[in-house]
Amino acid sequence: MLSTYHDLIKKIANYDRCHAGPEMEAAYDEVIKFYPGARKIQYPCGQKIFHWELPPYWSCEVAELIDPNGKLIASKKQSNLSVFSYSPSFSGKITLEDLRPHLFTNPKKPKSIPFHFRNQYRHRNPEWGFCLPHEIYENLIPGEYTVNIQSKLDYQGKMTQVDFLKEGKSKKEIIFVGHFDHPNQINDGLSGCIAAFEVINRLKNRETKYSYRAFASVEIVGSVAYLNNEPGFAENIKAGTFLALCGINEQLIYQSSFYHQNILDRAYANVINTRGNKDVIFSHREKIGNDENVFDSVGYEIPMGTFLRWPFENYHTSDDNFENYSKEAIEELIERTLQVVDILENDCIPVANFKGIPSLASPEIDLYLSPTNISQTRNTTAIEKFGDKLSKEDCDYIQGETDLLYHFMRITLRMIDGKHSVLDICEETKMPFGFAFWYIKQLETKGLVSLKEVEHL
Repeated sequence: MLSTYHDLIKKIANYDRCHAGPEMEAAYDEVIKFYPGARKIQYPCGQKIFHWELPPYWSCEVAELIDPNGKLIASKKQSNLSVFSYSPSFSGKITLEDLRPHLFTNPKKPKSIPFHFRNQYRHRNPEWGFCLPHEIYENLIPGEYTVNIQSKLDYQGKMTQVDFLKEGKSKKEIIFVGHFDHPNQINDGLSGCIAAFEVINRLKNRETKYSYRAFASVEIVGSVAYLNNEPGFAENIKAGTFLALCGINEQLIYQSSFYHQNILDRAYANVINTRGNKDVIFSHREKIGNDENVFDSVGYEIPMGTFLRWPFENYHTSDDNFENYSKEAIEELIERTLQVVDILENDCIPVANFKGIPSLASPEIDLYLSPTNISQTRNTTAIEKFGDKLSKEDCDYIQGETDLLYHFMRITLRMIDGKHSVLDICEETKMPFGFAFWYIKQLETKGLVSLKEVEHL
């Protein structure tokens, strides 16, 4: 029995999660078992979509490379990365000179096994081969090597993916995407999928205005197939986020949707760069690219940015493992994503029920903000009434940015004119949404404002 999503990640990390194959399907089954309500989706291998062709079902029972002295140099049993993904079968003796074109290394990571993935996108003309740590490659001895690769490519099989839906009052959806492939790797792909599923899992017992979906894709081609074969879903998806590299101990950054105009772009900026003084917001695919360009593309027009940690030094290597995975890092990314959901769900337009300006320091109102009373806000009954919108993080931010309090009060009283949302006020005042929403709800309880629903999707 797996207790936490970290246990799930650890269990399936070393499965051979190629584009389509027995261990990929087994890994998806583990996800469905852990997240009841998740749905398995299958499309026929070989299906052609806009010049893409869905990959065949690849199984590899044996992959071994033995040197002239009988020493085992590479073996799939030791690591799925040791053999080219989607390598065809090959058995025989081969000289070192002829073998070298079939060996792949990463000189920048000499002790690590790299990931050779290109066959998965060129499966009609795959190359056989092995991946080695560069320091082993450099010390290969002359002579005849024994190669034994036993594999099958089956175009009669199925390519599997999984999604997980949390239905809201509206059919309009936000989708969180990660790619599930990449054998023996955790942060590149797998962590993003599980983070997305964990977000949905934490929303499932909550009443929401919008619907939310997690999707564990086969990178690029899986998203192409998903949007093509699930047209009803594609029409309902109004925006999304690709989650990536979630468990590394690096800075959280956000790459915007292509046109930089989506509500999620604004929400993520508020969550990770409230004051606007950090270098953490980048343009579409500026640092790294994944499936976001499939959704955010001509015809589909589903704005999708990327929420990730960066930089990533273990890209496509065996060092992307559980030893280099941080439970705290992925948990923070999940919590920040849920804060974005809070913005989507709670943003509204405050409308003043007064003319001029009220005296916020009046005993009947008592909403004048100062550094001395901010530390007391977490203990008020407002927390019980409005939930955890006023988080310790929000309070810490305000206590560290007390120069913004008067500015916030002044601007808020001017912008509650029925033309601006709470998020608009946040952007103008450099305040976290959780705090601004809490404060405006206090104004509502005093009868100073009425709140109108805002439609962002």
